[in-house]
This record gives sequence, structure tokens and C-alpha cells, in this order.
Amino acid sequence: MSPIKIGFIASLFLHSLLAIAVLTKEDNIKISKQNSNTISISLENIHNRMENQSINQQKKHQKPKKHHKEKPKKIVKKERPKPQDIQEQIEKIEVEEIAQITDHEVVNEESSEEISQVEPNDAQDMQDSATSGMAQELDMNSQLYAEILAIINKYNEYPRDAYRRGITGSVEVRFVLRKNGEIENIEILNKIHKSLGEGAINAINNAYKKFPSINNNLRIKVKLTYNLT
Repeated sequence: MSPIKIGFIASLFLHSLLAIAVLTKEDNIKISKQNSNTISISLENIHNRMENQSINQQKKHQKPKKHHKEKPKKIVKKERPKPQDIQEQIEKIEVEEIAQITDHEVVNEESSEEISQVEPNDAQDMQDSATSGMAQELDMNSQLYAEILAIINKYNEYPRDAYRRGITGSVEVRFVLRKNGEIENIEILNKIHKSLGEGAINAINNAYKKFPSINNNLRIKVKLTYNLT
């Protein structure tokens, strides 16, 4: 063989070896990459499994939370008052009101037990003065006075309230008898029990129509006595 052929074959052989070496190296690189990927995947799987196991263990160790059930609130029903209780309350209120009214009436009655002589006002003074100026004082020793007093005593009745309560006394009354037969300006001159004063005024009002006829206006003063004996 010629030297040229030998050199060509040697060169070809070297190039073939070089090509094989290059190809072999690339395969090794690919295999290593595949192995690294496989390992990384396996590690990730192992890591995930370990995390799942730890989570499961934590869940096992964690105590389940107790849910407190809210107890329903008790509804307290207001008891309606019984009709009997209402009636008793009404009766109690009525009794208290009656007691208050009674006390008030007693106070008023006690305050008006006695009638005192009232000072007449200016207008009344003028009217009384005019009437008195025209009226003459009737002589208590005259026959006319005795007749008028007898008629008044005839119509005079013991007041029931005073009789029931055993009240006695004398009432001094003054009035004007006009010549037309009418009377005016009846007034009580002394302090006496109310019922006795009312009895004296009623006696005069009931008797004056029976008085004798007169020619002039007369001012008359009488004394009516109330005794139980």
C-alpha cells in the first residue's frame, strides 16, 4: 500500500474515533441530565409526602374544637293579674278615696261648727244703713213684739242634726220687717253651732207671712233658745 493510502486510512480512523468520542460524551451528558431530573422529581415527591405526613400528624394531635351550643334564652311570661286581684285593688282604692273624702268632710264640718258674726262690707253697710234709717227698732216689751215672737216660736223646730248630737244653745237673730210684709237683712249676732243658726233662720222664713200687718218698716231682734230638757 502506498503511504498516501495509509495516511488516509489513519486519518479516517482518527476522525472516526473522535466522532465516536464526541457522540459518547453527548449521550453521557443527556443521561446525566435525565438522572438529575429523575432525582429532583423523586426528592420533590418525598418532600411532599413528608409534608403531608406531618400535616396529618398535626391534625391528629389537634383536639377538635368544641362548638358551644347557645342555650335558648328563657322567655319569662308576665303573669296577667287575676280578675280577683284587680277587684281587690279597685276596692282598696275606693276605700282609700272614701276615707280621704270622709276626712275632708270632717275637717270642713269641724271648721264650720260655729257661725261667727261677719263684718259687713262697705256696700252692705250702705244698704243696711239705708234700710235701718227707714226702719224703726221694735220695742221688745210691746204687744206686737210678743205676737211676732210667739209666731216665730210656733214655726221653730229643733234642728235634727243638733238634736241627734245633743247640741243646745241660744241664737240671737236680727231682721227687718217691711211694711209690705216682706223680711230682709236676716243676720245672726252671736257665735253658735251651724245647725242651730240654720234652724233659727228657717223658723223666721216660715213664720213671717203670719206676722201682723204694720204701717212702718221695723227692725226686730229676737232670741231663740234650743234646750233638750
